[in-house]
Amino acid sequence: MDVLASHSVLLNKIYKNETMPTEVSTVFPIKTVEELEKLNNGISEEDIPFYVATVKMKIKAGGLIKNFSKLISEDICLKYNYNGTHGKLPFCQYLKINGYFEGAVGDENYTSLIKQAFKRAKNNFFKKECLKRK
Repeated sequence: MDVLASHSVLLNKIYKNETMPTEVSTVFPIKTVEELEKLNNGISEEDIPFYVATVKMKIKAGGLIKNFSKLISEDICLKYNYNGTHGKLPFCQYLKINGYFEGAVGDENYTSLIKQAFKRAKNNFFKKECLKRK
């Protein structure tokens, strides 16, 4: 009986870690610059674990690079790059959002991963546009 009780406690912990609140899950993908600003500035400290869990759930299958479009729309990807070079806006200025992404990825090479994610998203967009013209 004790084993059954301990298993149910462990399953409840796993379930709480795997589920994400619906109000947080509707935030992604970020579609506009206003949503990006709102997400970066309007989050309280107690909501951070929910956002990290949401990002983890969104990128769980293939990692940040393959699932970046689930987090940020193509329009945002085309306007931004990580450092803000070549006439683009800097994504690194959004410290809270980068913190959520870095916490979800859990890799020490986060900056190179996010740069590759922007590059892949832009390449996919331009490839689709090229195929539309053919």
